[in-house]
Amino acid sequence: TLIPGSGREEKRHAILKLPQSRNKALNQTSTMPVNGPMTPQPTPNGDLELPVVIEGDVPDDGVHEVEVPGVVGDVGEQVEPPQADEGDHVFIPDPVLEHLEEQLKKEYYQYFPRRSERQRHEPVRLNIPHNRGSKSYVIQAVARRVASKALSSKITHREALADKRLRESMLKEISHLFKIGAVEITDLPEGHKAIGNVWAHKLKYDVDGQFIKAKSRICPWGFDQIPGVSYDPSKVEAPTLRLETIMLMLTLTVNRGMFSRNADVDGAFTIPKNPHPTYMKPPKGLKLPEGKVLKLNHTINGTKQAAYYWNEMMNEKLINMGFKRSILDPCLYYRWVNEYLSLIGLYVDDLRIVCDHENDLDEIENEIRRTFPIKIPPENAWLGMKIMHDKAAGTIEISSVKYIEELLETYYMSDSNPVSTPAVPGSKLKKREKPSEVLFPFRELVGNLLWLARTTRPDILYAVNQLCSHVLNYGEEHVIAAKRVLRYLKGSKELPLKLTKQEEFTLEAYADADFAGEPEENDQAMKSLSGMVAYIKGIGPIYSQSKLQSTVSTSTSEAELKAVGMAVQFILPIRQLLEEIGFKCEAPTTIYNDNASCIASLKSKLSGSKLRHVKVNFQFVKEKISSEEIKVSYLQTDSMLADIMTKALHAPRFLYLRDILMNAKAEPRSSPVRHGGVSA
Repeated sequence: TLIPGSGREEKRHAILKLPQSRNKALNQTSTMPVNGPMTPQPTPNGDLELPVVIEGDVPDDGVHEVEVPGVVGDVGEQVEPPQADEGDHVFIPDPVLEHLEEQLKKEYYQYFPRRSERQRHEPVRLNIPHNRGSKSYVIQAVARRVASKALSSKITHREALADKRLRESMLKEISHLFKIGAVEITDLPEGHKAIGNVWAHKLKYDVDGQFIKAKSRICPWGFDQIPGVSYDPSKVEAPTLRLETIMLMLTLTVNRGMFSRNADVDGAFTIPKNPHPTYMKPPKGLKLPEGKVLKLNHTINGTKQAAYYWNEMMNEKLINMGFKRSILDPCLYYRWVNEYLSLIGLYVDDLRIVCDHENDLDEIENEIRRTFPIKIPPENAWLGMKIMHDKAAGTIEISSVKYIEELLETYYMSDSNPVSTPAVPGSKLKKREKPSEVLFPFRELVGNLLWLARTTRPDILYAVNQLCSHVLNYGEEHVIAAKRVLRYLKGSKELPLKLTKQEEFTLEAYADADFAGEPEENDQAMKSLSGMVAYIKGIGPIYSQSKLQSTVSTSTSEAELKAVGMAVQFILPIRQLLEEIGFKCEAPTTIYNDNASCIASLKSKLSGSKLRHVKVNFQFVKEKISSEEIKVSYLQTDSMLADIMTKALHAPRFLYLRDILMNAKAEPRSSPVRHGGVSA
């Protein structure tokens, strides 16, 4: 019997009520008990009630007869229509009763909450004079819109209910958790706490901006968990693939002509068993009987232990497949079968598989699929990067055009005028004496730019590094500097990071320093800035760094020595990683520097008095030179690639070094040695 409820004219809420005598028949159509998840709930007299949706007119008596598979007999008694509780609820059908599930999927069944969940934010107020001829007015004109758009990028529950794609993904998420046994309805034991949760929604697009899918996840509040009760504090961390390892995999791929494939594990964090008793309140949309909660039999994304147990489970699987786990990067796995190499990079639940032999890709995919449900996304997209591998030409081009376009649109810079450099030549950002009066999503913008600089656009790393020093106290000049980076990206968004196949695989590095370049007004006054670029000769860069030195240097020689030491500390693990995989580094790795005094000090067997106070760093570099692991060579300043990491250069020099850094030109070669330059 269907009883009409509130709702739109074309869609009506109702309750399906069955007499007690028909309970068994309904239960026979389900693989779960009657009191299982999202099944009809019994009334005091033993009848069952289940929310459903009907179309069309309702008779005056308010009674409709419907056919339910496995249920026959007399109709039930009329009951009152369901009343919505406070908050936002969506009637989600039982995943077991497929006939009702399919019916509700076809219906655009939605319940709009009476009160909006949209977060309220104070209006953006900028205490800047209204002067249309000043840059301050430009910031004021767009800051309100930018802040509003950046802060409202999160999809609220109400917005998700209004989107058919997200409603279906919510239905799929709850159904999936019950079907795999990740959650079950139970009573809350005494002494335990039921943690809260929140819906997380996302509309996913590929690197070309094409819609892929809608994704909804129930995320428990991990901060509500009790240490030692609902999780083990020693088992909450999981490694992530390092960015330099990603670039190293790509350089090996292009140089050996390897085949690539991506794999995405569907619902990775819900797969491992949860060894700790964890209980969760029902999420919005799921109504449970009074006093009932959800027990998490599996780890779920949001719990503190989820990442750890997922990483351990995937690690065990790959080890059983014959792969070895790298000691230097625990998320890199390698395997040799005769002379064929296979590599797997694990970034949370995204896998990048590269193999010398194409048949090995199918073998590895099938083996992983036996344990985990995986999807195979396009091989030219990974972690937001567009990777175009041309085996015939022996090149890989890595770009982030879609990511840059989204940034420009978010911060209303799509129509801005491009510039040729990411920072004003010769400029230094200074600390503000007073707290910021400009309300702008500055930290969000700097975080977006930092990811871009660490992956596909190392040419903006120096400018972004300068912005990072002022995220806690920024002003108008810092916002303008950040927008200049966006203007530069607009004019060069199509510029790819290019990797080119070479006969040899030679690791080298460039180290440089900007002596006492930090302004006196800043907290780190008069400190020097170290810059470093690690490069596979002829192939392309694998890592770049721009970092303020921890102590003040008293001479250019000392500042350059610290820059060389930073390069050595990075180069040694890369050498060891290559040797661990199976590539012997017999020759020492060359580190280029443009300070003859620094190189002469490293070559000398005596410790000069001017470098005695930095003897630890000094002796560390000399030790690696003596063991023939590295070699420091002089390179003329005009050809110093790391110069782009230490200062804001003028356009001609910046564009020259940028093209070399992005491998648009041949790498710099040593110029004739000046002033008696030497090699150490």
